[in-house]
Amino acid sequence: MILEHLPDAIFILDSVGVIQYVNKSALDLLQTSFQKLRGILIDDVFSKTLNTEEGKESLEKQIRKGNIQNLDTHLVFEGVSVPVYASFNVIENIKGESNVIIVSAKNASFQKSLEKELKHQQILTISRDRIRALGELSVGLVHNISQPLTALEMRLELMREQLVKANGEIDKESFEEIKHLISQINNNIRV
Repeated sequence: MILEHLPDAIFILDSVGVIQYVNKSALDLLQTSFQKLRGILIDDVFSKTLNTEEGKESLEKQIRKGNIQNLDTHLVFEGVSVPVYASFNVIENIKGESNVIIVSAKNASFQKSLEKELKHQQILTISRDRIRALGELSVGLVHNISQPLTALEMRLELMREQLVKANGEIDKESFEEIKHLISQINNNIRV
């Protein structure tokens, strides 16, 4: 049968959503046997229960109503959970009644892991950019603070020299204290 060789998992359901057939890809994906899947409701294999205005409604009813054609979900069976992209097609008989539902599920594990890695890389890039911007801001801040402090230190030294030349009294202790404070501020911003 051609369905056995398709890479996607194929489920064929009866009109009420009971699994009648699964291909080898589906069995491999869920790591189970045909006997375990045959006869169970599709709702027992897909993890999503759909909430509607009327309340919770089975996946099969939503498919038959035409509310779902594609779904990004998980196949879950006996402890195995696999992310999949699923599509649903209702095959109607001549009277327009749903006769068979065909479900195709493509394994999305690789795509999901790539998406996760991409998000991680984006977060790292954003973090690096923020750290770089913070570093540049810090350098700018140090420069903007240290320049006036250096100028203040030089003016203080000039004032001291002018007072000494004019034979003025110098409060040496006050000058040294101011000089020490300027030096401490300079040291703190450079660390």
